[in-house]
Amino acid sequence: MKKSILFVLAVSFLMLASCSQDGSQTCAPCELQSQPQSESESQSESQPELVEIKESVCLLPNDSHLLDLGKADGPISVAIDQEEIADVVVKGGSQVSIVALQEGEATVTVLTETSKYVVSVECIDLAILNEQSHIEKGGTLQIVLSKNVVVSYEIEGTGIATVSETGLIEAREEGVFTLKVKYKDIVVSKTFDTYARKNEIAVFNRDNPFVHYLGRNFHENQKVRLDNEGSGFEVCFEGTSLKAVMAGMSSSWYGFTMVSVLLDDEIDTTKRVITLNHSSKEAEYTLVENLTPGLHRVRLLKRTENLSTYLTLSKLVTDGAFHVVGAGRKLKMEVYGDSITAGYGNLRGSLSDQTSAIYQSGLQTYASYAALELGAELNIQARSGIGIYTANNDIGEGNHVKDHYDKVNYDGEHHWNFDNYTPDIVLINLGTNDYWDPRFNEQTFKTNYVNFVSALANEYGKETSFVLLSGLMEQQVDGFLSGIKATLEASLPNAFYQYQFSQCNNGHPLYGEHAKASDELIRLIKANHLDALPQREESETIIPEAGSETIAATIEAELQDEIKTGSELYINLPGGAKAKATKIDAFHYRFALPSMAEGDVEAYFTIDDNEEYKSADYLVHVRKDFTDKLVLDTFLSSPITEDQGVSGWTVTNHLFEEEVSIVDESNLTVTNSNWLAGMVVRDSLEGDDLRISARITFGDEISDYTQAFAGLVPYYLDDNNFVVAYLQWSADGNIRGIGCTGIIEGSDIGWNDFFSIVGFPTNPTAGIDFALTRNGTALTVECGGMTETKNIAGMTGDTEKVGVWNICAGNPVTYSGFTETHQEKTSESNWQFTSHLFDGSMTVNPDSSVTLTNSGNWMAGFAIKETSLTDNYYISAKMTCPKDSF
Repeated sequence: MKKSILFVLAVSFLMLASCSQDGSQTCAPCELQSQPQSESESQSESQPELVEIKESVCLLPNDSHLLDLGKADGPISVAIDQEEIADVVVKGGSQVSIVALQEGEATVTVLTETSKYVVSVECIDLAILNEQSHIEKGGTLQIVLSKNVVVSYEIEGTGIATVSETGLIEAREEGVFTLKVKYKDIVVSKTFDTYARKNEIAVFNRDNPFVHYLGRNFHENQKVRLDNEGSGFEVCFEGTSLKAVMAGMSSSWYGFTMVSVLLDDEIDTTKRVITLNHSSKEAEYTLVENLTPGLHRVRLLKRTENLSTYLTLSKLVTDGAFHVVGAGRKLKMEVYGDSITAGYGNLRGSLSDQTSAIYQSGLQTYASYAALELGAELNIQARSGIGIYTANNDIGEGNHVKDHYDKVNYDGEHHWNFDNYTPDIVLINLGTNDYWDPRFNEQTFKTNYVNFVSALANEYGKETSFVLLSGLMEQQVDGFLSGIKATLEASLPNAFYQYQFSQCNNGHPLYGEHAKASDELIRLIKANHLDALPQREESETIIPEAGSETIAATIEAELQDEIKTGSELYINLPGGAKAKATKIDAFHYRFALPSMAEGDVEAYFTIDDNEEYKSADYLVHVRKDFTDKLVLDTFLSSPITEDQGVSGWTVTNHLFEEEVSIVDESNLTVTNSNWLAGMVVRDSLEGDDLRISARITFGDEISDYTQAFAGLVPYYLDDNNFVVAYLQWSADGNIRGIGCTGIIEGSDIGWNDFFSIVGFPTNPTAGIDFALTRNGTALTVECGGMTETKNIAGMTGDTEKVGVWNICAGNPVTYSGFTETHQEKTSESNWQFTSHLFDGSMTVNPDSSVTLTNSGNWMAGFAIKETSLTDNYYISAKMTCPKDSF
């Protein structure tokens, strides 16, 4: 009896698994039959009982088939009659692997002490020969196979296409579908698309089949913002060139937005680097050109840090045609970090070469190198100076990872839908800035760290692994991670790992030190098999058959991109019926539909019940006792998402926090201690020929006003085009001058004592009236009963916003009675003709221009006019004159 029981166990553990060409696996127990051994046979000591069990396996060349013998007694021996057809190897003491080598048939024999297994192996090189992967909607395609065998066909992608028993595909709707061809154990597949071919992409909704987005991003009004390092896109096209229309906001102190372009299988991010040097203006950039005609894949990744550069994509153009991007299933990683992960100063030549775009690349860090080497996608959430909950710098409390991990980027206002990207591995390299803060508290750090990771694990599920990293710049943080890891392991089912990098030499790690750390990280990932794609549970929604009742159904909608705070979401149903949603959170809404018959209806969604902001059509399943759940693509048009605050005021992009208290459209208080904090602006009423004014009042008495600056913003297009005129004080609180600063087309115009008005007494806590008039490039200041005009070259065209700005060491500055009014340009000419020795004349024209005529002698006169300017001024004119003159 004992041998019979063992034999049954061995047979029950025999499993057959064949790998299909598309990477899927089908595993099922072999249907094997056995005969019980007789008592006399079981007593045989010299010869094992040979029970023949025949089974056949069909494989593609290089595919494998696994026999799992379970609790096989004693050693296992194998033999094959045609060694050129397949290779047979015993693995792990109880498994036998059969690897097909070339076409043909063979017989594999497996012997244990008690059993004999005979497996017939057939190897056939079955393939779909059709090269094209595109079928026009309404078109057909006959599938051609490499072998003339009897197969079955199956389509994955309901409703897009059909396939006949003979392999004739008919494309019915636009979309992507997969054809599967089955022969015995073999499944080969090919993916097709039926979208119309085009050479231009100008609508960047999240579900665009021609664009695979990389990193966290935000979609709005047909464009996509890709601000994080490592964020970007991937496209496939058939042609020789690819161009992109992009805008890359930059900062004067940091530099321009920079991106890397990778062609086909390239992983070197330094080979093809592009600088977006047109500031915030959209411009066309050539990504690749002069390629060999054919199918190409291009990835664009942002190199520069989000805190100082932005990137917006609005158009892609090729000289050929775009193909649907087949992203496929690949390893997905995500990393949370500070300046180390952001690559701060990693390209520098010396310690002084750090705060600049040209000395930093987020694509040459430990995390990016590892992802490129592993062929993985990577979401980078990194910002210089940030901590888990605090940092010894001016970032400001409430602006650290614990507060902003769920945003598109640390400094952004848009929330991120975690359903858009589920990583297999999460890397966390934080704590250096926390530990360096004198206020650091170990328990507070651990609590915030655990809460942060627990929130991520709850979003991503138990299959996501976490690697808690430290080192490179600070070796003490690792001491806290052991306790954090133990706490997490006790409360969560996820796998957790801990690793400390080697200390870098001096300051922030250089790219070579990042490469070394990357090697260490890759070894950890491979040693723990984290690069193997986990099997994630997917639940299938079963939609019940429609009945004949009239019901009030409920449906739920999930947004992939957050809409403007305060906006309402509506569903629009056939016959003009509609319903307003109940908001569950930033991305989830519930609708109670009006009474209607069970069935399937087409509906669309609008923002604020405005047809201008509408979605595509969706099929809604109206059923009794069933809640339909829809995932909505990006709204192609949507209201402005910028939070306008009270009465239109908003804070511009900033690196450091400031406190803004708004009363109404004319009165507000700004508390700021760093010049890299934002201005507070609102839409301009006039655009040009405007006058803005306010009374500026300091709060508490300040002992030294030397570092106090407060002013108005008469011109603001964006963070690369603005002008500020400001008052500056002496230590005793008297005005010591009026200055001007700003950026024009990305170029810093400096901090200038631009105006000659100086030295008059004020009481900052009692308030001082300040006004600016802008006429084109002319800027006039009014303060203390004095007026002066300067010309600011480049301050042209209408301004979009006006506002206020100040720095005062964290003390509040109040602006009251802020107004904007229209200011007529002066039309007085005041031109005079000077004395002269030779004939000449001057004519003042109706438009106040002047015409000067001279007989040809340098001693003829000048045309001049009075000015109040004495120094630091600018004059310009458009001149029209005859040829060969001076």
